[in-house]
Amino acid sequence: MSLQQSSCSKSIPDNMGSSNHRKECSNRTSDFGDPLLEEISRQLNQKISDLQDENVIQRAALNELALINATLVARCRSLELENTGLWNEIFKMKGPTFPNEITDIFIDFLHNNRRTLASCALVCKSWLARSRYHHFSSLSFKESSSTRQTLLRELMIHPLLVSLRLINFDQTTICTTSWDRFWSNKPFLEGIKRVHTQKSKMPLNPMFLSQKLPNLNSLQCAASKDVQVFAPDQGFLHPFTEFLSTRLPDTWKRVTLTLPASTTRFGVKDWFSLQRVGPPDNVQVHLNLCQIREEDLPVLAECFRYLGSSLYLLYIHFLNDTSQVLFHQMNILSRNTGLQHINIFGPFYFDVKRNQYLQSLKNAPGLLASIPGHSLRQITLTFVIGDFSNTTAPVVPLSMQDGLCASIDDILSPAGPSGPDSSPSQSSQVHSRFPCLEEVGFSVYTAKSDYAVQVTSDLISRAESMVQEHFPRLHASGKLICRTNLD
Repeated sequence: MSLQQSSCSKSIPDNMGSSNHRKECSNRTSDFGDPLLEEISRQLNQKISDLQDENVIQRAALNELALINATLVARCRSLELENTGLWNEIFKMKGPTFPNEITDIFIDFLHNNRRTLASCALVCKSWLARSRYHHFSSLSFKESSSTRQTLLRELMIHPLLVSLRLINFDQTTICTTSWDRFWSNKPFLEGIKRVHTQKSKMPLNPMFLSQKLPNLNSLQCAASKDVQVFAPDQGFLHPFTEFLSTRLPDTWKRVTLTLPASTTRFGVKDWFSLQRVGPPDNVQVHLNLCQIREEDLPVLAECFRYLGSSLYLLYIHFLNDTSQVLFHQMNILSRNTGLQHINIFGPFYFDVKRNQYLQSLKNAPGLLASIPGHSLRQITLTFVIGDFSNTTAPVVPLSMQDGLCASIDDILSPAGPSGPDSSPSQSSQVHSRFPCLEEVGFSVYTAKSDYAVQVTSDLISRAESMVQEHFPRLHASGKLICRTNLD
């Protein structure tokens, strides 16, 4: 009993001590925490107060903006009403417009830029018709078919048909009955100024040209096929025959005729069967002749004689040396006094391995001397470089090469021959063979197939330097120009 009491008496003070300890600790915590909490509470209250003030300000600003917005909306509606009224007044006004002559100048200035021209049609409705004249000026026909004929019938009633001035026929047979609607549209045909045919069958007899295409001023025939003309006694003839055997309309200004390369079956003889009537003097004939053989020259002589002064541009490619010699010996170009541009392919072959010209160089002086020089403005000579050392093609001896080049230089130079044996008085009395000559161009090409050489910048520079060295007087005149198509 006494022991339990003693134990109890001892436990009571312990519990009391623990309570006092907790109270003491609590008092110490309270002493340290009150200022900090008060500061935090004060700052939070301040921020809340600031946010409340800012909220009041923003509400006031929003109310002000709402008022401004309402005012602007009302103003915009008022402006829309005014604008609608103004547009209604503008639509009622005819107003000032550009004269048609000024509009035509604008459109003509832009006629090469199809995209801008199309935009012009969108800018002003009245410009549309003027733009169509350039934007829809040409039409091409390729290979006849049932679908093509259906489209052709629809085309003949299309409103844009009045804008066409150029017709291209590419591998097309246009002399069949299915084309009757095309050739019977007289207003359409009267507007055609130019016709180009490429491997096409087209009736080009005199009656057809004068009746169907009265305002035509340019005809280009390239590798055309045989055509059936209306004259019963002539049968099948080439269109070049019909062109050269008729008196062309006086409105014609330019004609381009391109002959394909001669073969065993088809040569120049087969392409020309001429009557003794030539084209009018105001026609410019552009003639391209490829791979001329010696057997072609007699009929060619007749062709050039009939062309006379109407021959304006000539590209001629000789098949061999014999054809070159006979060409200038026959003096075929003697009557072509209106010739202004000539491109000769044949005499100038240079062997880069042997560093010498081929034998064909001997033909160059005679060919150049046979060209009528009164009107000639441009001469282009094709300069072919290659490796001909493995062939039997003879070369010009070095002892003759300088003399031949000097002879060519004398013919092409603007002031006649000169040299150690010529005196100043003699030089002044000799006039240039080509008084109107503006340019002598050497077009540098490389030989093909077995004779080809590797094209380098050094090779091109060498060819250009060689031309300038071999023809020094022509080079000094400033009329010598070297061109190259080498890659």
